[in-house]
Amino acid sequence: MNFSDRLSEGFQHQQNGRYQQAKEIYEEVLSGDPENPEALYLIGMLALQTGFVQPATQYLIHALNFGNTQPDLFANLAMMLRAQNNITDAHKVLLHGLSIIPDDVILMTMLGTLLRDTHHYDKSLKALQHAIELEEASPSHLELARTLQAMDRQDQAEIHFKKSISLEPNGTNNYFYGLFLAYAGQNEAAIEQFKKALTYDPNSQIVLHNLGFNLYTHGQRDESLETFLHCLKINPNNSDAHALYAFPLLLSGQYEQGWKEYEWRFKTLSFPPPPLTLESPVWKKEPIKDKTILLLGEQGYGDTFQFVRFADQLSAMGAKVLVAAPDPVLGILKGVPGVDDVFSFSETNVPDHDYHIYMMSLPERLGITLPSLSKTTIPYLFADQQLCKTWKDFFTSHKKFNIGIVWNGNPDQRTNKKRSCPLSALSPLFDLEDVQLFSLAKTRPQDEGPLPDQMIDLGEHLHSFSDTAAIMQNLDLVISVCTSTAHLAGALGRPVWVLLAASADWRWLLDRDDSPWYPTARLMRQETLHDWDHLIQKVAKDLSLQERQKLLS
Repeated sequence: MNFSDRLSEGFQHQQNGRYQQAKEIYEEVLSGDPENPEALYLIGMLALQTGFVQPATQYLIHALNFGNTQPDLFANLAMMLRAQNNITDAHKVLLHGLSIIPDDVILMTMLGTLLRDTHHYDKSLKALQHAIELEEASPSHLELARTLQAMDRQDQAEIHFKKSISLEPNGTNNYFYGLFLAYAGQNEAAIEQFKKALTYDPNSQIVLHNLGFNLYTHGQRDESLETFLHCLKINPNNSDAHALYAFPLLLSGQYEQGWKEYEWRFKTLSFPPPPLTLESPVWKKEPIKDKTILLLGEQGYGDTFQFVRFADQLSAMGAKVLVAAPDPVLGILKGVPGVDDVFSFSETNVPDHDYHIYMMSLPERLGITLPSLSKTTIPYLFADQQLCKTWKDFFTSHKKFNIGIVWNGNPDQRTNKKRSCPLSALSPLFDLEDVQLFSLAKTRPQDEGPLPDQMIDLGEHLHSFSDTAAIMQNLDLVISVCTSTAHLAGALGRPVWVLLAASADWRWLLDRDDSPWYPTARLMRQETLHDWDHLIQKVAKDLSLQERQKLLS
């Protein structure tokens, strides 16, 4: 038998989609020569092509062991090992390949990518820079851009994103550049890149749901809804698209459908693992009279403050209600109506209970609509009285109209740049007559510089939200961007002015200056995205003596 001719014949079958014929020929060759490295490689690639990743991996390992050293073998084997989360062996394969073929651009780029994804950023940078020295290839520039982005070297990253596109315009390069722009808060530019990516593959699910989300965050609600519907028409089981589709629905006040769509978040890869090890079933509207139900705080602190309000409805249904949450919010949650006990996510002995549920699933279970929000009694969070007395003594020496202010949110939140106001933009508030500003920011951006003399920093006193709440009880007004501070003030029933980007988060709805979630809140919106200057000028104007007297009455 001429093995070479038979393998060529099998390869022709494989290229033309006649996989069974190809498989039979490869097996025939291997029956006569079990160590044939070319046959092992080809049958391995056939297994990969037909979806059998583990057998494909073993075939390629055997091919490598029996002397097949072609570059594609190393690249494909490393790719498959990574897909099986075998990072160590993938790394070894790439190093082995580069020891034999040191100038292979693809292997060098794959090595740089693996090093970045395992957080070895300096080594990744070196490998990818070397790949570009070998050849000005678009994939190398793309991966170098992503490494620089991970290293927070954003200006350099953008240069290489653009270079990757100029070398090879394609959907992948546009998509990743779009993600970069989105995380930089440049939603309009991100939308443009996602739309360009769709010209190469109009039905790309990952591009469509990212486009839909960025249209939502940029205030283009109708086009966002259309994009998600198109995405879900292509794939009705796309969990990311369903979960993100909830946001423009909720923004529009379509709560019934929005809450249902948001339940898909549990099926997304990005949803974090449970904060506690639980054996109890999820509550799905079963009768809970004389049962114990555990509510799990979810996502940000503000989300917990917003949704813990529904505990009293569960209590009214006859349940004993437990709450598990992060340590900084435990103290302030203890007095919530309907809550029987509170404990930390770090607790190893979880109290006995019959059901559990994430707090942000309660609106779907309870059928919450905009009108039904008025049933919530405000306040439902309460400050510690002893702490309130301590801070009352402090504020006795400050006889002016006292305002607590927060202008920046959690930097890890992906829309933080859009919702955060520069400290410099607050300058119209600094010299208001008979007004004293207090910073309620626990941490601030390092590049922000010192606070102005007109602002007193209380950040070092904010050990938990119980401290923040006690301070708020002694302030005349809280002014906050869309962050946990705004939710805390609203749940405490304190006067709060919420500073919102022109395209605000779903919970603040559209075209209104009040909130059904927080009756004591006033919503103050940008007229143009990123234009904080005009909004703060309006805030300063509205803080007239007459307005202040109204707030004090």
